[in-house]
Amino acid sequence: MSSPKLSFIILAYDMQREFPKTLQSLTDAYQKNIPQGEFEIILIENRSKNLLNIRELKDACPNLRYYLNSSNPSSPAYAMNLGLKKAKGDTVAFCIDGARMLSPGVAKGIIQASKMYDDFVVATHAYHLGMEPQNLSVPAGRYNQSIEDGLLEKIDWPKDGYKLFDISVLALSSSKGWFGEIAESNCIALPKASAIKLGGFDENFTTLGGGYVNLDFYKRAQELTNHQLIYLLGEGTFHQVHGGVATNRDDTPHDEYKKEYSRLRGESFKVKRLPQNVMYLGSIHPSAKKVLLESANKIFEDVD
Repeated sequence: MSSPKLSFIILAYDMQREFPKTLQSLTDAYQKNIPQGEFEIILIENRSKNLLNIRELKDACPNLRYYLNSSNPSSPAYAMNLGLKKAKGDTVAFCIDGARMLSPGVAKGIIQASKMYDDFVVATHAYHLGMEPQNLSVPAGRYNQSIEDGLLEKIDWPKDGYKLFDISVLALSSSKGWFGEIAESNCIALPKASAIKLGGFDENFTTLGGGYVNLDFYKRAQELTNHQLIYLLGEGTFHQVHGGVATNRDDTPHDEYKKEYSRLRGESFKVKRLPQNVMYLGSIHPSAKKVLLESANKIFEDVD
């Protein structure tokens, strides 16, 4: 691929079970209404004892470019910035967690946004596979990989990627629904030039898993001058259980995360309020209608 319009930058670490599904959700066959060659996938794998089988992955997805990060394997920020340097697309989409599958219209929505605005930030909502957020279900022993495999088999995934809505719930970071502000996005897209202007991800975030580095990048992206914030409605990222430090454990060092953010930014972290001119872009698959209803109800709950 010489000139893709969009570069997905994805980080993986010890994800032999999860990442192949994530990659499958980014194939030309899965992503809808996108001509072949419109986007590339840049995989940065932080070195672990269980590396991915890259030959198999490239056979399944020819537009995959792979880089093994051994120089700073504990930093998600370093890996994201390495991907930014390698990206060929004028638009970049950062997916800091390689365990999150995407819905079939994400690539189309990002490319549509890039045609509508010169300066933009696209955000997707986050979902957890299972019937409750994994932050709650996994530590309590109510959810695991075996249960998840059964749910995916039940919906015959990946035959219809939107069926993921049938077996998932909004993540805590997106708990206000489609029409409220979100704490972070696990697929953030913006012009490559804008990401470079931001300085990429701040590598001074060094706590386990990067702490609030993704929340910080999304917040700084929203503060870019004259950039239109766009929510992709009816789309999202879907988290697979894999023992991640921020999602699947009951000992996540949130106090350390908060202290690190305050030290680096000089203030406590606060979710940025949703601007009045936020744009909603997308369409609603029947499986996503339950989230539309839930999100609408949350508006009235906030009014009350």
